[in-house]
Amino acid sequence: MRSALPVVLVAAAAALTACGDAEELSKEDAQTLTVSREDLDDALDTEETLRTSKEEAASLRIKVQRIIGRGAFENRGKPDEFGLAALGELRDLVPSLVLERGDSVVALDTAATKEFVAQAVSDPAAAMYLPAKSEVDSITQVVGGDDVGPDTKVKDQTVTAYLREAERDIKPVWPQLARRLAQAREDL
Repeated sequence: MRSALPVVLVAAAAALTACGDAEELSKEDAQTLTVSREDLDDALDTEETLRTSKEEAASLRIKVQRIIGRGAFENRGKPDEFGLAALGELRDLVPSLVLERGDSVVALDTAATKEFVAQAVSDPAAAMYLPAKSEVDSITQVVGGDDVGPDTKVKDQTVTAYLREAERDIKPVWPQLARRLAQAREDL
């Protein structure tokens, strides 16, 4: 007859490993992951548009340049009403170029916008890399917390499933960012 000791030891080790992990993410962390995933999807959608239509890429770049060229962002501080209107226009065109807090647009992502204008037609993945990287940074920061484990829930799925899904979606476009998500998943 086989001993049940190995099974008991494995179960005990698993229980000890999971002891410090939260069952669910905090509402704030869950919201951060939800927004980061939506913003990552926006970057992917824009990259696909740029990649699949050079005409659309050129048109978007020109529209972004025109909005920026109006001078609504020259004060470098809190946007005035013209800056807020311009940010709203940009958000409608290329959501990844604006920084938001909740439902409010708060600033132009100048580095991302510069890359977008420079790369939109010639290298769509590079044009959208900075916004995608920013979202991967946010995701890895949240899931890297001491109380987050592979089975911790974020809304209706585990953190492991969330990371695997995001990794799968971005891997064809930004493999280096996908590797960061894979590493974050392995580190849980």
